[in-house]
Amino acid sequence: YATDTKALTREPGGPDLVRDVAAAARLPWFPVGGITAHSLPQLVEAGATRAAVSGAICRAQDPGAAARELRLILDRA
Repeated sequence: YATDTKALTREPGGPDLVRDVAAAARLPWFPVGGITAHSLPQLVEAGATRAAVSGAICRAQDPGAAARELRLILDRA
């Protein structure tokens, strides 16, 4: 997903890219970029079991609550 925390070198791949990586990866990997509690379930459904979510936590009004919500989504994976 689009993000302003880093410069992107290509168009975001979203769930389709996550699905492809999940099928091919043999090492741990993390989707990165614009991931929120709203978009994370789509990535989990596509095969993500972890994610980099710095913006979703650092920009939250309550970072602790945001982290807990994201963790709950990942725990359902």
